[in-house]
Amino acid sequence: MGQGELSAPPIEPSIRWLAPLVVVTLITWALVTLYWPVTARWLTEYPKNDGDPMALFEGISIWPTIALRVFGGILSLLLIWWTLRTLEINRLETERDMGLRLRTGTTGITEDYKEMMNNLDLPTRRAKLSAMLWFPPDSSYKNPQGCDESDRRKVAFLHIVTRMSLRSRIRCLRAAVGTIGMILLWILVLAPVFGDLTVPARGDRARHIYWWVTFLDVIPTLFLTFLVADATLYSRKFISRLTQISTVWPDKTLDKFARYDLPRGAREDWMDVQYLAKRTACITQLIYFPFLSLTVLFLSRSHLFDDFTMPWTLLASQAISVAVIVASVLAYRSAAEKARKAARTHLTARIVSAQGDEKRVGQLERILNEIESLREGAFAPLTSQPIVKAVLLPLVTYGAAWLAHIYGLPGI
Repeated sequence: MGQGELSAPPIEPSIRWLAPLVVVTLITWALVTLYWPVTARWLTEYPKNDGDPMALFEGISIWPTIALRVFGGILSLLLIWWTLRTLEINRLETERDMGLRLRTGTTGITEDYKEMMNNLDLPTRRAKLSAMLWFPPDSSYKNPQGCDESDRRKVAFLHIVTRMSLRSRIRCLRAAVGTIGMILLWILVLAPVFGDLTVPARGDRARHIYWWVTFLDVIPTLFLTFLVADATLYSRKFISRLTQISTVWPDKTLDKFARYDLPRGAREDWMDVQYLAKRTACITQLIYFPFLSLTVLFLSRSHLFDDFTMPWTLLASQAISVAVIVASVLAYRSAAEKARKAARTHLTARIVSAQGDEKRVGQLERILNEIESLREGAFAPLTSQPIVKAVLLPLVTYGAAWLAHIYGLPGI
């Protein structure tokens, strides 16, 4: 959030990069099709007959699983890109809608660091690291503007977070920490306690390809999971920070939301809630992405393809991935309701103090009703949150595969 004006960003991410990707895919597909007899013999180790055969639904081949995991890895990479781009577009569009001033062009790390140091008091290395990677400490804001009537400290909106912590590369760094932690949990805890996975592959070639493809699918899926969880928890922290302080919005933003002739503080409480609703609208849609990747991962281990087992190691790791997303959504949903409650409390107090002035009381009550009826973004009812449907997606898919295995293909 900087200086200067920026033209309205596109609503959807650019897809111009799809053209070369489609060309490469078609060329690869043509080559594989043209040389399929040679490729298939090499993959199945024919004519030694000790490799894994190629079959689709006979329950004896690991190659459909490998194909699904190649698809799952590509899907996860695309969803990672889409998540980062969507978050950035949502930030720009929200700032534009709220009348905030945006910086033209892109900035480097050095410019962002100088801006951070100019706006914040960061005497220690730990405080600087916190401001770069997450949120600045509560006591780091320069030029305090006193407190409001509720004894909340006044802080300029543009100083609540730093530009650096919103950069895509910093988001990826935070997601990478979670991904590495999950890998270490598997290696140091889950695998030693419950045992490692077994692969029903025949032949060293099929087994090696399976492990490499699985690695290239699981890592992006975990990264996507923690990327979405990070975006959700970051929003939760932002909501919590806005609740604890009295936001000082720029005059341009106040003028844009001047349809009510009210004191500055009353309008700013209302604007806080409006900003949060707009800023968190995209996150509720991103919740689906990790579950799409997990669905492909679950489906690839179906008995339709090969004699896969479901060990506790795998169940525990998948349960942890799901729990990370669910817990982050519940936490940010709870923070949103606390923010709504805080705004309601402050507006109610203003209504009481404005008794006798019917015009002002009426305006305050209309703002209060708008906040109460807000159902956008994090303020949507829990039953309307995508997490309810998203959790069911991999479960229903895996259950459907089991039913197809039992009833659709009884000869397996």
